[in-house]
Amino acid sequence: MAKHRGAGRDQSADVWDRPQPVRRLYHDLGADYFTRRDSPDRQAAHHLARLRDLGYQITAAPPAAR
Repeated sequence: MAKHRGAGRDQSADVWDRPQPVRRLYHDLGADYFTRRDSPDRQAAHHLARLRDLGYQITAAPPAAR
């Protein structure tokens, strides 16, 4: 009598379900990645572009110095 393996799965199903290796080279984002990503100028440009994409006419000025 065959040994019980569980929910009726055979070894070929076990091999099929294994994750495949990712064939991609590592891409270093750089030491200043978060500084560039989170810069206020970049965020403002992004949000203004999104509003323009929605059909708004936007005129923006930088905030006054404190």
